[in-house]
Amino acid sequence: MGYGWQVLAAAEVAARGGSKDEVLAAAQSARERVSLYAAIDTLEYLRRGGRVSTMVASIGTLLQIKPIIEVHEGKVETVNRVRTMGKGLQALMDYTRKQAPLERLAIVHSNAPQLAEQLKTQLADILPTEPIDNLMISEVTTAIGTHIGPGCAGLIAVRKKS
Repeated sequence: MGYGWQVLAAAEVAARGGSKDEVLAAAQSARERVSLYAAIDTLEYLRRGGRVSTMVASIGTLLQIKPIIEVHEGKVETVNRVRTMGKGLQALMDYTRKQAPLERLAIVHSNAPQLAEQLKTQLADILPTEPIDNLMISEVTTAIGTHIGPGCAGLIAVRKKS
């Protein structure tokens, strides 16, 4: 969805009759303002995909570690680790609140619509409301879901231009 927001910004300028340079500038502007944070419920699927070792996954499972990741410029980085999914959702909201005011927001989940609704309710004060279509709730793709497993949630935001 991080790419999706860039494409949508470019398409909106193109639909208004913008030049090629204006379309590219809109995409670049959105790229500079997008942020993506996600809370991973279990390390098991990352282990299966070879992203973490068996030892790390075992210790993480034993301690109920929920990594909070940020994806920026195509690179995935762990920015926090918490012990419960509730704290994970709170961390997502905290990181996203720091981005406010928002132009667009997407809430994504992997087979966890209740987490998405919880995020929507608790972020009501910073949700972009004009137009309301700028809030999207969606399941992650199967490719991503395979690597992170069920029960995960993420927020993809575009900050308003300053």
